Amino acid sequence: MRMHVGGPGRGRVLAFVLLSALARAGDGGLALDGWLTWRGPAQNGTSVETGLPEQWVVGAENHLWSVPLSGRGTPVVAAGRVYVMGYAGEGATVQEVFACYDELTGALVFEHYFPDFLSDTVYSRYSISSPSIDPETGRVYFMTTPGLFCCYSAQGEKLWEHDLMAELGRLTFPNSRTGSAAIDGDLVLIHTVTSHWGPMGPAADRFYAFDKLDGRMVWFASPGTSPKDNPYSQPVLAWENGRRVLYAATGCGHIMCLDARSGDALWRFPLGSGGICSSVVLSGEHVIAIHDVENLDNSEIGRMVAIRRGAEPKAGEAGPLTLDQSYEAWRNELGAFSSSPVLVGERIYQTTAKGELCAVDATTGKVLWRHKLAPDQIHASPTYGDEKLYVPMNNGAFYIVRPKDEGPEVLARVQLEGNCLGAPAIWNGKVWVHTTPQLHCF
Repeated sequence: MRMHVGGPGRGRVLAFVLLSALARAGDGGLALDGWLTWRGPAQNGTSVETGLPEQWVVGAENHLWSVPLSGRGTPVVAAGRVYVMGYAGEGATVQEVFACYDELTGALVFEHYFPDFLSDTVYSRYSISSPSIDPETGRVYFMTTPGLFCCYSAQGEKLWEHDLMAELGRLTFPNSRTGSAAIDGDLVLIHTVTSHWGPMGPAADRFYAFDKLDGRMVWFASPGTSPKDNPYSQPVLAWENGRRVLYAATGCGHIMCLDARSGDALWRFPLGSGGICSSVVLSGEHVIAIHDVENLDNSEIGRMVAIRRGAEPKAGEAGPLTLDQSYEAWRNELGAFSSSPVLVGERIYQTTAKGELCAVDATTGKVLWRHKLAPDQIHASPTYGDEKLYVPMNNGAFYIVRPKDEGPEVLARVQLEGNCLGAPAIWNGKVWVHTTPQLHCF
C-alpha cells in the first residue's frame, strides 16, 4: 500500500543526481562533492581515490587527528567539513550529538545535543545511524535514536524537524538500530517501523518520502508484512524499466523494490524469517543481499543471494509482486547480521558474523576465499579504495588489506580502543573510522 500526502513539489522535476558527480550547492553556489552518505558515491562502499595509506600507527604514522566522541556510525564529508553522529554521558545523562569538525585539523565547528526523551535503548547503543549530505544544497539529514528526523544547514542551523514517534507512531527497540536517509532529486527517503492511525494503524516497516527543502511529506508506503525487527539498511537508488526505484532490506524479512517518485510497490522477495539489516548492492541486473537469520526454505542461518531485477505488476495490477525462487540467480551460505557487502567490479567483499573477510564472484556467487580477522562481526562494513580494503571489526581491530584473487594480503593491523561498528569513510586522501570512544582520521 502507498499513499500520496502532497504533490511532487511545486512542479519541480525530480532529477537524478549521482552522488559521485559535481552538483551546484544551493546554499553557497559552489560545486559540492564528497563522501556524502555512509555507503559512498557509488552506493556500494567503494571510492575511486588513489594514493590512500597502506599503514597507520595511532599517534604516529599517517595519524592526522582524533577527537573524543563516542559513536557507532560512519562520518560523512564535504566542503572541508566532517559530519558525524555520536553520544556523550552515561546512564540518565546520555545525549546524542550531531557534530561537525574541520576536515584537516579535527577542530570542532559546531555540535548539537539530543536527549533520549523516550526509547528503550540498552547498553548505550546510540548513534548507530549516519548523516546524509544533499549534493545540491549541502544540507545534512539525520535521525536520532528516539526518532527525531532532522534537516540542518551546512553551517549547523536547524531548518526543519519531524518527531517521528509523535507524528507517525515510530516504534523504538532495545537494539536501537536506526537507518540513514537516501537523497534523490527533491526527495529525502527513509524507512522505519511505525504504528499509527487509519491505514497506518498496523505496525509495518514503512517508507516515507519528504520534500528535502521544506520537510513536507510527499508519500508513504506500506509494502511489507508484519515486521520482526526494526530496519537498518539504507535505500539504494537506480533505474528499472524506465522508473526511478529504490531497493532496501526490511524488518519483515524482504528485499523490496519501490518506485522512488510515487511510493508504488513493485516487488518484494521473501528472504529471511526475521528482520534483514544489511544494505543491498546492485551488480548488473542483480540485487545482491545478505542476512543472518533463519532461511525460509531450510533451517540454516544466513545466506547471500542474487535477485534478478526487472519484475513489475501488470497494467492495472496492484503491487507488490511477491517473487518466487525463479528470480534467484544464485545463492551461497555466507551470513552477515548487519555488515553490508562491498562491490568492486566482479568481486564482492563481505565480513561475516563469524569475523571472516570473504571474497565472492559476483557473477556466480562462488566464495573464492575466506580469511579470519576477528571472533565476530556486527554492523561495521569494509570500505574499498585504491585497491585496498579498510576493514573495521567489532573487537576494535582495524585492518588494511589488499584483496587478490588467490587471497588477502594484510598490509596493516591496528588495535583501536573500544569497538568498531561503523564503516570507514574515504575522501580527499583521508580515511575516517569511528569507534565507541573516538573518531579517528588518518
